[in-house]
Amino acid sequence: METAVPASSAPYLEFLDAISTRDLDRVMTCYTSDVLYEEPAFHQRLHGSDEVRQSYAELFERMEIALACVDTFTNGAKDRAVVCWRMEGTVRGASPGLFTPEHIGRPFALQGVSILHLTPDNRIARYLVYWNLQDLIKQVNEGR
Repeated sequence: METAVPASSAPYLEFLDAISTRDLDRVMTCYTSDVLYEEPAFHQRLHGSDEVRQSYAELFERMEIALACVDTFTNGAKDRAVVCWRMEGTVRGASPGLFTPEHIGRPFALQGVSILHLTPDNRIARYLVYWNLQDLIKQVNEGR
C-alpha cells in the first residue's frame, strides 16, 4: 500500500506500522498500562493494557492488515491527535457473528479516524477509533 505521509505524522507512524506488522509487543509499547480504548463499531470499551492486548491478539488472528496514515491533526499542546488512516486487508480467520470460513482470503479496504490522547512521552492514554463496520461486512460478503 502506498503511503502519503504528512511531516507531522512521524510520532504516529510507529503505532500504525506496529499494527500493520502484527507485532503485538510493539503495539502495546505505544499504550499506557491504564489506557482507555473505545471502538464504537464493536460497542467496545476496554480498560487497561491486558484487555487491549487481548483485542489486538484476536484482530491479528482474524485479519491481515496494512495501515497507511492519510493525515494527522494535533492540538497546540500536542497531547491530542486525530489520525486519518486507510486500511487494506484480508480476512484470515472466522469470527463469530462477523466472518465465516467462506470469508477467509477475501480482501477489504476501509477508511477511519482515530483520536489519541497522548502522554508527554507520546504514549496513548485514551484511544477512540471510528470506522464503518457495515462497509467491512459488505465488502467481505461481496468479495470486494
